[in-house]
Amino acid sequence: MEFLLFGLTGGFWFAAFIIAFLIFGAVASEYDNFFWGTLTLISGLAIMQWVFGVPIWATITANPFAILIFAAIYVLVGAIYAGFWRFRNYVLSHEGKIKFDFISWIKSSPNYNSKDDISSLISSDQKFEEFLDSSYYPMAPSKHKNRLANWVLMWPFALLWELSHKPAIWVWNTIYAQLGSLFLEISKNTARSIRNSGKK
Repeated sequence: MEFLLFGLTGGFWFAAFIIAFLIFGAVASEYDNFFWGTLTLISGLAIMQWVFGVPIWATITANPFAILIFAAIYVLVGAIYAGFWRFRNYVLSHEGKIKFDFISWIKSSPNYNSKDDISSLISSDQKFEEFLDSSYYPMAPSKHKNRLANWVLMWPFALLWELSHKPAIWVWNTIYAQLGSLFLEISKNTARSIRNSGKK
């Protein structure tokens, strides 16, 4: 076991496993599936315990109180991440569906008449509040239990993925926008040259 621990954990294969574990964890978190997220996390810890000799189980059994505190903090941070960041962004990304379902809910009402001014109904805050409390509202947490549970469980992987790729996307979009402006100016100046040469 000693050879296993120092031979593997300090070497190439352990580093490769950690990278693969983080990648699989990020993928599982992006698929919003609690089953695959749980399987990835348990499998990773099991491999660390039985293949690389990291004393995961011994640490848990030796420090049960500390582990409970850690688990509570882990879930709390995951809930904050899922509620205030991930779920909010998820709801924002479904703006079109919310609007479509709101209109469908209005039309399905027994009191709705096709001759009614639907635009006034859509603009009614009271109607929208009623829609939010109805079973038609597609973004109710009860309809996304699996997704929310996965975000809470896999928040370190999801956060790592977001923080790693979003800056790169921002850099790419900035460079692309600047180059696009540059190329547009080159194109316009060339077109002006062609037009001016035609006047001579």
